Amino acid sequence: MEVKLRIAEKKDFSEINRLFILMLQSIYNNKDVKGYGENDLDYYFEGSENRIYLAEIGGNVAAFLSVELHREEETFIYYDDFSVEENYRNKGIGSLLMKEAENYAECKGINKIVLHAEKSNKKAIGFYEKRGFTLLRDEGSRIAMIKYL
Repeated sequence: MEVKLRIAEKKDFSEINRLFILMLQSIYNNKDVKGYGENDLDYYFEGSENRIYLAEIGGNVAAFLSVELHREEETFIYYDDFSVEENYRNKGIGSLLMKEAENYAECKGINKIVLHAEKSNKKAIGFYEKRGFTLLRDEGSRIAMIKYL
């Protein structure tokens, strides 16, 4: 199985939205979820430092990871949304996307990555822990996790 990684473009919106909806349905165990609005992802496509990385298999989008570069009191990369289509899970695709984002962080001279996970999503938390993320803070129904590069 050959996986091609690339940076998403605006034309990829419908595929990203499809995977986002699948992710929400899985997390909340509810088919009645709302996807992105028409322009919700534009700030990833308008020449900013933010990126959405896609993993394609056979020309089909199988996964995505949205990455935001935050320059606040501290500079860090934030993993916003992350979804791997169910039949492609446990095949290393998510790890490939995360490694691509880590490479981006290193190119930008950034050594911290932050993300949020729903406490109920034990699989995701375990996945992140195996990749070096640790608890940053408890936020009620979700946790913030951090990884230092």
